[in-house]
Amino acid sequence: MSEWRVRLARASGSVRAAQPYETRLPVDFSAWNKRALPSAYTCLVQRRQSVALSLNLPACEVVLKYSFAQHDSTQAIDEAIDLASGVSQPALALRPVDIDDDVIAWCTSAINKPPPEWKYKLWRRLRNSLYVYDASVFVGIPRLFLLSTQQWWDVLKPCVEDAGGKARCLDVGAGRGDLTTPVAPLFPGGVYATEVSAALVAWLTCARGIRALQTDAPDEALKRWKCAPFDAVLCLNVLDRCKDPAKLLRQCARVAHPTHGRVVVAIPLPVAMRDARKGQGGSQQVLDVRGSTFEEAAAQLVRKLPALAKTSDDDDDNDDPDAAPPVNLEVERLVRAPYLCTGPEREPLFVLDCAVVVLRRSGM
Repeated sequence: MSEWRVRLARASGSVRAAQPYETRLPVDFSAWNKRALPSAYTCLVQRRQSVALSLNLPACEVVLKYSFAQHDSTQAIDEAIDLASGVSQPALALRPVDIDDDVIAWCTSAINKPPPEWKYKLWRRLRNSLYVYDASVFVGIPRLFLLSTQQWWDVLKPCVEDAGGKARCLDVGAGRGDLTTPVAPLFPGGVYATEVSAALVAWLTCARGIRALQTDAPDEALKRWKCAPFDAVLCLNVLDRCKDPAKLLRQCARVAHPTHGRVVVAIPLPVAMRDARKGQGGSQQVLDVRGSTFEEAAAQLVRKLPALAKTSDDDDDNDDPDAAPPVNLEVERLVRAPYLCTGPEREPLFVLDCAVVVLRRSGM
């Protein structure tokens, strides 16, 4: 991004949700290098000042995708939800969330107050010698954002109401807690978290005030804290970074309340697997979700997640006599959301096209 464009973005930027026809436009990778994920898209739309004035449009806009494209593949999502769950009206399950003031404020801050370039250089160097997410603890960047508190309320209102005002949640692989903080007000009964890193656990406990446990197995949370199953278990942008996505999903499902617990899975689409702990333990298992469009990949995802939860751990280790039984999950809601990340001054905002799936636990 050229210097004049950055100045222009700061001077006259605005933030809005993409129109349905805009979600059909091809992804523009021109601002990205060859390492860009397939779920990345350019959200910063910039126009020369003369063009903006002549068309009465902002010189710079942040355009975020929340709705599904209106074409044949949305019917595939409807059918997938209908098959994967007991949802009688798939259209309601696909209702998009609205952009709100918190989203606008976060994006505006990311553009107007980007961290200095030296911080990002330091962060990149630390990532080569530390656990990749520990680097963000020591440098304080990048900041991440998925859904605002109001958007989370839209998505999780049935879960909170079913818990009777004392809802509790567990965030699996919470990182620095950037994505946990906006959802925390919905759970007055308590917010808990797990992480594989001691540094991240210390940060969550001291800086965020979240009760955190160092483990890669959500099952350990119930044993260590001797608590009841959680009303909501969040697994936000973790399945594509963990060793075994299917096993982790089943573990999340087992620590959710058996009658009304929800498992919330967020994952960029199309899925691009990257092992956050490469070189530690075994090789990464692949969550195979493909599609030429976001909608096609989402249709595959809502079919695959309930099927994975029904698979027994016996399939992973036939010698384990204590393997837990499979769990039944039903798709309750599918939301499209931009997974936002702050960048340096020359590229202050990055975004991945993310699916947020709410799965309700039910009896077998």
